[in-house]
Amino acid sequence: MLQDVLMVSDQYPCESDYMRLLERFPLYSERGWNPNYLDDRTIGYFGDPDNGESGLRSMGNYIFTTCLLASDESYDANISGINQETLLDRAQCCLNYMVRSHCTGDLSCGNGGKWGLNWQSSWWTTKMALGAQLIWDSLSSEQQAAVKRVVVAEASHHLDRIVPSGLAEDTKAEENAWDAEILATAIALFPDHEWCDRWREKLIEFSFNTLSAPQDRESEAIVEGRVLKDQVYTVNIHSDYTIENHGACHFCYVASPLVSIAWSYYALISRQQAVPESLFHHVNDLWNQVKPTFLENRFAYIGGKDWARYTYGLYFIVPALVLLQHQYGDTDARTIEMARVKTLLAEQNDNGDGSFYGKRVTHSIMRGQPAKYETDCYADLGLAYLLHKHLNTHKQATPPEEFIQHLCGRSISQESGTCYVRTPKLFASFSWHTLTEFHPIALFIPDGMDDAAEWAANNLLGKVRVMGAKTGVAIRMMKATGKGFTVNGILSYRSRRQEAFVHQIAYEVIPERNLAIVESKFTARSKILVMEREGLSLAVANDRFNGYNRQFKWENGSVTIGFDPTHQTNPRQEKGLLDRIKRKATKLLDLEIVNQPLGWRWVNIDEKFGIVQLLPNDEPFNVRQEPGRNTPNSCLHYEILSNPKRNRYPYIGKPGDVLLHTKFLLVAGTSTETKALDQEFLSKPQA
Repeated sequence: MLQDVLMVSDQYPCESDYMRLLERFPLYSERGWNPNYLDDRTIGYFGDPDNGESGLRSMGNYIFTTCLLASDESYDANISGINQETLLDRAQCCLNYMVRSHCTGDLSCGNGGKWGLNWQSSWWTTKMALGAQLIWDSLSSEQQAAVKRVVVAEASHHLDRIVPSGLAEDTKAEENAWDAEILATAIALFPDHEWCDRWREKLIEFSFNTLSAPQDRESEAIVEGRVLKDQVYTVNIHSDYTIENHGACHFCYVASPLVSIAWSYYALISRQQAVPESLFHHVNDLWNQVKPTFLENRFAYIGGKDWARYTYGLYFIVPALVLLQHQYGDTDARTIEMARVKTLLAEQNDNGDGSFYGKRVTHSIMRGQPAKYETDCYADLGLAYLLHKHLNTHKQATPPEEFIQHLCGRSISQESGTCYVRTPKLFASFSWHTLTEFHPIALFIPDGMDDAAEWAANNLLGKVRVMGAKTGVAIRMMKATGKGFTVNGILSYRSRRQEAFVHQIAYEVIPERNLAIVESKFTARSKILVMEREGLSLAVANDRFNGYNRQFKWENGSVTIGFDPTHQTNPRQEKGLLDRIKRKATKLLDLEIVNQPLGWRWVNIDEKFGIVQLLPNDEPFNVRQEPGRNTPNSCLHYEILSNPKRNRYPYIGKPGDVLLHTKFLLVAGTSTETKALDQEFLSKPQA
C-alpha cells in the first residue's frame, strides 16, 4: 500500500544514491559503443548512427551521461571496470561524431545524412552541449569551437520562428519546451555572444507560450515586468490545466515539458545566468492538476498509454520533481521522487547489466527506441543528481499519512473529457478517449493495486466490435456527485453513412463507500455483422512489479494465476515474414489463450479489489490468459477479467438488438467485504 511504499528515509535518494544508479551506465553502454568511425580513432558513436531521432537522441544522452561520470569525483570505476580516462575518451569521440555530422559540419552520419535544425534537434543538442560543458577544460580549442558552432546554429534557428500552438489531442507544449532548452543552453555557454540578448528574448517568448492557457490572453497579470496578455499568443493547455497529446490526457506529455523546463533551468544556473520568471509560467498549476493521479509508484494514465510501461513520463518526471521541491518548497514532490527512484533502482538491480529495462523492454538492443528508453532515463537521472548538487536541496519529504491526504481530490474536465477522484482508499477515473481511439476507458484502482493497473481501451466497460464500424459521435455528461463523480453518455458508432450501434455508459464513483457502479449497454441501430463481444474487459497487470502472481477468490473457490516471463517471445527476434504471420494467426485464432472460469456472482483480486455482478447472467466470470507480455511494445503481461467472456463468433445483429448489457459493482475491499456487498445488492431489484 502507499503508506508502506513511503516508509523510507526522506534522505533517500541523496546524491550518493543517484551516483550508485548512474555509475552502472558503462555496464550498459559499452555494449553499444562503436569506435573508429571512418577509420578515425578520434570519432566514435553510441548505438545507431542514423541522422534522425533514433540515433542522435540517444547519442546526446550518451555524451551527457558519460561526461558526467568522466568528470565527477564520486564515480567508482570498480562498479563497471571502466575508468574515467576511458569515459573521457569515449565522450570526446562521440562529441566529435555529433558536431562533425551536424548540418554545419564536414561529415555525414553513418546512414549518409546530416542532422540538425529540425524537429527535436534542440533536445539532442542540449544534452550534447551540457555534457561538453562538464568536460570543457579537457576539450581542444577546435572541439570547443565546434560545440559553439552547433549550439549557436540550433539556438539561432528559433529566433524568427512563431511559437507553435496546439490544444485538443496534440499540445505543442512539449515541443516548445524542448526548443527552449537550446536557447537557455546558448545563453549559459556563450553569454558574450552578440546574439545572446536575442536568445534571452526568444527564451522568454517560448516560455510564456509553452504552458499557455486560454485565460492568459485576457490576463492583466504582470510577469517579467510585462502584461501577460501581450506575451501569450498560443493555447497549449486547457483552462483547467489539463493537457492532451497522442489524442487524450497522457501523463508522458505532462512530464515532458516539465523535464525540459528542468533542463533549461539547470543550463542557466550551472553558469550563474538569471532564470526568467516566465520559465515557470503555469508550471505549478499543471503540477497541482496532475499530482493526485500519483498512485504508489507511478502515475495513472487516465487516457491510455502507447509507450512501454514504466518508461518515458515516469523518468522524465524525476528531475522535474527536484525542481518543484526547490522552486515551490513542495515536499510532496520529494515523496514522489523517493518512490520513483526506488522503483527504477529495483528493476535496474533485477537486470544486473546496467540497464533499467533490459529484461522487460529493451532486450540488449542498443539502437532505436530501446536505446532511447535506457539513455533518456540515465540522462534524466543525471540531471536530477546535478540539480540536487547545485541547489543543495533540503530533501524534506511529506510524512506518509499527510502525503496521502495531500493527494486527495477530484477533477472534472469538460474540456479534455476526463475526470478523476483520489481518496486514501482508491483512485478512479474516466476518459471519453483512449489515446486517438474513439473508445472510452474507466479506471478503478484500490490502494495497494498500483501494480495491477493497465491502461487498455474499454477497461471496465466491455466492448463490441462490428465490421466496418469505427468512428462516431458522443453525447456525454460528467458531473460531481457527493465526493465522487457520475458519468453518463452515449457513443454512436457509424458504418459508412449509417449508425451501426450505440454504447450507453453509466459510471458512478462513490468514494464515501469505496465503491463504484459501472453499466454498459450496446444496442444495434442497423443491420450489422458483430465480430466480437466481451463484458467488463478489466485488464489486470501481472508481472515483476507484483511478483508474477495474482489471487482470484469467488463465492466458493479461489485460484492463483501466475505469469512466467521466461516464456516471453520477443517480436524483434522474429526472423522473417513466416514468423510474423504465425504470431498474428496464433493471436487472431486464440490458439494459445487459456480461459479460467471463476464464480458466478462475485470475484475478488488479491483481497483488495472486488467485482460484483448486478444483472442476471448465464456465464461465470472468466480470466483470459494471453501468452507472453501482451501490452503494446510487449513490455508487461496482463490478464483480462471478463463477464461474459470474449466471444469471437460472428453473427448478424438487427436494429434494436441488445448486443451486450452489463452492470457491475466495484469495491476497494476484501473478499469478505465483496461477499457482503453481493448480499446487500442481491436483495435490491436491478434496473
